[in-house]
Amino acid sequence: MEQAAITLLNNLDLNVDNYTIRIRIVRLWTRADFNNARKVYCYDMIVMDSEGTKIQAFVLAKNASGYQHLLEEKRCLTIRNPSLGENRQKVKYANGGLNINLNNNTVVEECHEAIGSEWGFDFTPFDTVVEDPTADNKFFKSPIGIIYN
Repeated sequence: MEQAAITLLNNLDLNVDNYTIRIRIVRLWTRADFNNARKVYCYDMIVMDSEGTKIQAFVLAKNASGYQHLLEEKRCLTIRNPSLGENRQKVKYANGGLNINLNNNTVVEECHEAIGSEWGFDFTPFDTVVEDPTADNKFFKSPIGIIYN
């Protein structure tokens, strides 16, 4: 079987809807169903590619029945034909204005090669934090120190 070309997250285009990405799930959480708090309505994720680029992604639980068992943090996946949309959420957990949506046509398979950093950290040169941690508004002070925003 012919291997599809892998598209990096930085190269995603709203006008293209046939692409394959390889990602690692950095963070995964669920949202409860509106009518039944014991049921999962959707899975929200922060995913990362081999270059360390992160993007938000989500899938409705009803669309994830075939690959729900693959949705866990630190797992690497190959995803074909997800849809891409503008991220209009008030709170954005990753840089960039796009959001990946896994729908009925999306194919999700486990990838056995390591993708990106296991923990998904973004490292910043120490000098930029010490000189002026609020200069570019990427950092804020918290009780545990300076945190990347």
